[in-house]
Amino acid sequence: MSTAGILSRNCVDVFDSLAGDTLDISLTRQLADMYKTLADEDGAVKVIRKPVQQQHTGKENCGPFEIAFAATVCSGLDPSACAFFECALHQHICEGFETGTIRLFPQGLPSMKRAKEMKTYVSIHCNCYEHMSGSEMVQCNGHQRWYHFNCINCHGKARDKILQQESPLQFQPLTLS
Repeated sequence: MSTAGILSRNCVDVFDSLAGDTLDISLTRQLADMYKTLADEDGAVKVIRKPVQQQHTGKENCGPFEIAFAATVCSGLDPSACAFFECALHQHICEGFETGTIRLFPQGLPSMKRAKEMKTYVSIHCNCYEHMSGSEMVQCNGHQRWYHFNCINCHGKARDKILQQESPLQFQPLTLS
């Protein structure tokens, strides 16, 4: 689950109950597309991946965790400080459907061991969605998108030719794989 400007100002908070310490490419693309209005002048969105109390390895509880995180944020609390009873998630959601209400999910005691927040920048440009500070980019006239020279495999004479143009940060549309 992600929120923008609710718990942290001018950035995106990501709560992910799957084990791992990196953002996968599909999540990175979603964040870049969803939160492009928060991009800074370099086309980067600040993302804070907040560690949650418990991790699970399977994907069967991703949805219930997302609902628990959303209910917690709507209650004005930080989901990263909560330790939900994973075995009670499904039943709690079913009870919510039956009663027509969503209330806070059952929780245990938070663990004392907490992972550190991971702060990163996601590019709203380029097909790699990675923000490389100070990396030269070129704009495609056809797509109106920006790309890193390395990501479009533009090196040597081709790169030099683009940089020598009067409007050096533009090139004709290319088909990218």
